Amino acid sequence: MCIFCFLSCHAFAKTFEVPTIDYPTLSSALEEAISNDEEDIIYLIDDVSENVFVSFAGGSDSISIEGKDGLFQLNGNGNGRVIDFEIKAGNLSLTLSNLRLVGGFTGEKGGALRVSVSGSASFSLNAFNLMVENSTASSHGGGVALINYGTLNAKFQRCLFKGNRSYGMGGGFLIDNSSVLFENCLVVENSADDGGGGVYVCNGSSFAIKSSTIANNSARNGLAKRDGGGLYVTNVSVVELENSIVWGNDGISDKKDFFVASGSSLNARYSLLTGFSGEGCIDDDPLFTSDYTLSLGSPCIDKGSQASYPYEDFNGALRPADGDNDGRALPDMGAFEAQYDVTAPSEVLVLYAEPSTHSVSLSWNNPDDLDFGFVRIYLTKDEGVWSFVCEAEEEGVEVKDLLANTLYSFKITTVDFFGNESEGKIISVKTLEEPTEPDNPLEPDITPPAEVFNLKALPSTFSVTLTWDNPEDDDLVGCRIYGVDSMMAEVSVSPSSSSSFVVSDLVPDTIYYFRVTTLDRAGNESDGTWVKAKTLSYNSPPTIRSLEVFPSLGGKGTLFKFSCVAEDPDGDGITYSWELLDEGIGVLIPRASEAYLVAYALSEDKVGSVKVRALDSRGAFAEEEVSFKITAFDSTDDDGDGVENELEGSCAYDPSVVYLREEGILFASERGKIKNFSMKGDNPYTIFLSIVDLLPGASVKLTFDFSFPVSSLETEFWRNGKFGNKKSQGDFLLLSDGGEYDLDGAVNGKIDVMFNFSFEREELKGGCELKPFPEKTKVLTIFTFFGILFIPLLRRIRG
Repeated sequence: MCIFCFLSCHAFAKTFEVPTIDYPTLSSALEEAISNDEEDIIYLIDDVSENVFVSFAGGSDSISIEGKDGLFQLNGNGNGRVIDFEIKAGNLSLTLSNLRLVGGFTGEKGGALRVSVSGSASFSLNAFNLMVENSTASSHGGGVALINYGTLNAKFQRCLFKGNRSYGMGGGFLIDNSSVLFENCLVVENSADDGGGGVYVCNGSSFAIKSSTIANNSARNGLAKRDGGGLYVTNVSVVELENSIVWGNDGISDKKDFFVASGSSLNARYSLLTGFSGEGCIDDDPLFTSDYTLSLGSPCIDKGSQASYPYEDFNGALRPADGDNDGRALPDMGAFEAQYDVTAPSEVLVLYAEPSTHSVSLSWNNPDDLDFGFVRIYLTKDEGVWSFVCEAEEEGVEVKDLLANTLYSFKITTVDFFGNESEGKIISVKTLEEPTEPDNPLEPDITPPAEVFNLKALPSTFSVTLTWDNPEDDDLVGCRIYGVDSMMAEVSVSPSSSSSFVVSDLVPDTIYYFRVTTLDRAGNESDGTWVKAKTLSYNSPPTIRSLEVFPSLGGKGTLFKFSCVAEDPDGDGITYSWELLDEGIGVLIPRASEAYLVAYALSEDKVGSVKVRALDSRGAFAEEEVSFKITAFDSTDDDGDGVENELEGSCAYDPSVVYLREEGILFASERGKIKNFSMKGDNPYTIFLSIVDLLPGASVKLTFDFSFPVSSLETEFWRNGKFGNKKSQGDFLLLSDGGEYDLDGAVNGKIDVMFNFSFEREELKGGCELKPFPEKTKVLTIFTFFGILFIPLLRRIRG
């Protein structure tokens, strides 16, 4: 692992502050800094609007430009590049930190920052907390362009490249014949007309991407999509990707995230990107939040390589962290480390209180949790409200200014680095009376406390749970648990209480002996009480008796039903979980021992698989897979939404309509588009459809009409692997951006809706597969039938 800090042991020749009376512009400070051939630092103390050009023609120099005590902005105001360095000869080292470069524009390369190195010149760049945003280049490198004909090495850490535009290649970044490292960097929402919406790497460059995120960049010119929405690698260049995410970029379908030309290479380890099978790599939705942090349940959490990673993430948060609360802190993929630790640390051990007349000395052993931070001490008198006393990292504290001969209760809680606080251990003690004569020395306590009683052992397959009642000795502070040969653990207890301890990692069907002793505050230990237990025999996993899918063959809109029957030989309860093994072919909806899959429109035949896991109450499980086939959708479907072009209409923002003429069912969406419509044809009935938001900021209204009476109508929402319920308002549902059932607040935000209902008709046609009206006569019938009322809506029809 490596840590990069902007600390130096060098003495700077001069320190500049910009803007000031002496140095009103960055250019004026740079001019003097370069002329003295020493190591200089230039601090920005306020935002500056400027277009800086530096021509370095020889010598050796080191310059640092930093925002002082905060992040300050350099604005090009659309008048040129923000910073432009030409290195013609010599050696120059440049540091940029705590800066935001915005508003750059050039008719050439590098909208906000350009570095051009020529001849025998050498240039090194270290950038930390550098934000490059909203800049444009008519040629390559909308945000940054590094162009090298000499020697150029650059390192970017915790940097952001966002909202930049190139009319050529490399919307966010151009790397030309250079050696570049990204660590904890974010390249998002950049665009390029000709390819490489995020980064364009060319001409023998070497580009290492570590713990970074490249997402939602675009490579397209109008409607024409280009190669490499995220990355474009060409001309014998090499890209190394580790612990990073390349996802959700827009470009040609099979090259939308990255494009690697012949002769170049992309090597990835422990990263998320589509269509790549490197070591530890995954191809799944990273479940970003709106700011590209990882949401709970993201497949990127704790899935990075442990071999090399930075100690902090893009925001400076601790890396690694236990983002999935499984008790292990492992690095995540991407620029952000998920900080989802909501588990309080373990309680303190062996809590002891020693009273005097006006104080009580508390001592304890801190837990060994890796994220343990400190303890908090509270007190109460006469069982009143708990009052905060202090916080302590050490294992003891004296609480002073107490009343003599008074009973106090103290609560000691543990707090971890994430602020999680335990319930706490409580101990009660009475302060001593005011002395009336000199204290006589007390004889040492050598009497152990009484033994525990009602000691019981409750075995399972791999563990034994010990329970007991503690004696009423006032000086009792703990118990020790022993096996035959050695002590296993020590736990804190209180007089006249009940305690338990789990002995784990045992062998099934084996006899064990355990001894529990008592311990007082003077250190006296009892002989102990023995108990015998035999672990249970090995837990047999469930048996899957049958796993079926109906139908096994379908096309666009088919609702496949999966059914599993499993039995457990030990009689344990069984729960089921389902997994779709082939992404992008449909929506899988689990329902206990059943699951449903709505098939998407596919450009070619596809055999898919669904896996079911039957898990018993003791952790044993069985798994099995079943396959099915989705046939290709023949009609042309440019936007891939499952509705053929000839039925969609020419306006992308028209409402969508689904009308089943034979069943008499109508669905109409205003400001939204209906996708993936299907219906399960047995009573009770289920209709499934997806709604895509087409107008950000406006609500989406879904109107429905049944030509027959229905009963028990329920609407459910399936999103991010969870169900939600929402009542309809008469004959329509109103879905609002930013609300509980938000459609993402952007074009192509999507939510899945299920209508469950019953009715008494003898026959409901359509079955498990709803086919689009292939004959133009049916389409014409629908237009005629609803022409008067729904002409504005009938640009898109699907059944």
